[in-house]
Amino acid sequence: MKKTIVIDAVYAEPGGTGLARYAREVTARLIPGLSSRFRVVVVGTAAYTGSRGDVFIQAPDNVSPNNGGKAHVYRLLWRWFILPRRLSGHTISGYYAPIPEAAGLKTKQVLTVHDLIPLQFPKLHIKLAWLFWVQLFLVSKKASIVIGGSECARLDWVNWGSCRFKGRSRLVHDGIDVPEKLDYKEEKLKADEPPFIMYVGDTRVYKRVDVLIQALAKTNQLINLKVVGKVNETQKKNLEAIASSCGVLNRVFFCGFVDDNELHSLYRSTAAVGLATEAEGFGLVPLEGMVWGAPAVVSDIPVLREVLGNYAHFVPVNDIAAWGAAFDRAVDEQKLEIYEDRVERINFAASYSWQKTASNIESILVEEFSPDE
Repeated sequence: MKKTIVIDAVYAEPGGTGLARYAREVTARLIPGLSSRFRVVVVGTAAYTGSRGDVFIQAPDNVSPNNGGKAHVYRLLWRWFILPRRLSGHTISGYYAPIPEAAGLKTKQVLTVHDLIPLQFPKLHIKLAWLFWVQLFLVSKKASIVIGGSECARLDWVNWGSCRFKGRSRLVHDGIDVPEKLDYKEEKLKADEPPFIMYVGDTRVYKRVDVLIQALAKTNQLINLKVVGKVNETQKKNLEAIASSCGVLNRVFFCGFVDDNELHSLYRSTAAVGLATEAEGFGLVPLEGMVWGAPAVVSDIPVLREVLGNYAHFVPVNDIAAWGAAFDRAVDEQKLEIYEDRVERINFAASYSWQKTASNIESILVEEFSPDE
């Protein structure tokens, strides 16, 4: 008889980014792969549209990650006090969650820690930093294996967990969407606009979008910046004030959320993806740009060195002049159209696929929860 494992897909709702995207991409590939070896119980909300395994347990809507900060508390309480009761009729051999949130189950648990940013920047996460600490504390007590999405994230966890964590840690790099057919052909810049750097993501302070804006004033040629993603009005006004003070307000464009087709078009035509962040769990966006041919100009921090290797330009976070020079260099290199560099960049990025991520996690789960032969 097959042993039973639980796959927590509460975060794997359609449309979300960040943790939701990771959960969606990984569980979509894990559940079918594990079904041949295990009886798979899937936990998800009503909004979940992925594979439901052999048994589906529906979580209440108030635990959905789309419901804001209170959902973190509801989810913690539900996983610890309600989910064990919902699973009481099953003999569970293991539990997997693609996020750092443990469950109140007396079984082996494999959980993923992506970063410790809420603890590194508590003033930016005042309402949730304490809860994140509690969640990590529970992970340290319940997890038999913690998976780090990067080696830096894994080591951060090991150092934080120290005497609390008695389990093991493993490295499984995050993935990106890899096109079915890699396009090595250079797409020309539009003739009716200057070359541009693009930033994709949110604009929280530690992401240092202000550095990218200030760098425009240090370039030797006319270069624009396109900020892609949702930006609240307060953050937008603050960044516009910085751009105005630097005299580059007319060179900064807030594009808002764009669909995949438009995003890929921007990647193919940008001079470079810029990321001046002070902290990162993995570095998905530069890789995502690379697989569409875009060079990357990023902050010189360990995790980006680890993930991007020799395929990005690294710049000290606070050296504005160096960022300006890097932007100039990216535009100059784009004009040279070095085909071989583009091919290497695309092939390197394509080595980080969601399928590879899911396969590595599946191997860990099979090893940890393996049924008796």
